[in-house]
Amino acid sequence: MGFVPQGQVAPGRAAVATIPGPAPALFAVKSGGVRWTVRASRDGAGRLATVLTRTCRGVTAVSRVPGSPPRDGRLVSLWISRDPGTPGFLLLRAAPDVTRVTAVLASGQRRRLALSPVIEDLRLRFGATPLPEDDPLAAVEATSQASGTRIIEVWRPPVLARPSPGRVSAAG
Repeated sequence: MGFVPQGQVAPGRAAVATIPGPAPALFAVKSGGVRWTVRASRDGAGRLATVLTRTCRGVTAVSRVPGSPPRDGRLVSLWISRDPGTPGFLLLRAAPDVTRVTAVLASGQRRRLALSPVIEDLRLRFGATPLPEDDPLAAVEATSQASGTRIIEVWRPPVLARPSPGRVSAAG
């Protein structure tokens, strides 16, 4: 979708705005009943400091997002949250040449993420989307001008098999 100025919303898309004001760089979106703001800057040691604030149904959660920007040719770095009272949430930091990111859910449903403009001081873009409780994130597709499309599969713990009712174990 790209950047949409405040007050303008593309049909069927999230409202996106860059919030004016002093550093840190800010990105705000409202979609699916969730409003979120990303604040990012470099700390005194030059490390990326990212804070995510999200509000849903009157509940606000604030998270300091660990991790670093994408490195070594990677297109994105991911962070997933499941704070109580707010929907699951995907936040990513993207290389400047990333043009599109899509979250692929376990059901096969796809959600295109709103991306911030490139934050020049950080040489990054940010993207985010709420995640449904009953349909976990399976992969992220990221497209860049230089690298084409890459698929990043998200690891999930295996489901343990349960014995069938009436089945007797041979151990004994």
